[in-house]
Amino acid sequence: MSILEILAKKNIISESQIAEIIGQSEQEGLTIDEILIKRSIDPEEILAAKGEFLDIPTKSLHHKE
Repeated sequence: MSILEILAKKNIISESQIAEIIGQSEQEGLTIDEILIKRSIDPEEILAAKGEFLDIPTKSLHHKE
């Protein structure tokens, strides 16, 4: 399962957006992360998906008050 598929599983992006994001990344010469951020996906959600993909726990460093 890819990072994009994990984001889709969590309903952060749709399944149909996966191919769009990959195409946009190739067309614009940007990384998948850069495209996701341009699409207003929370960087912490991206990090959590990467952690799940790599089986590495992640932790937010932002204090929630």
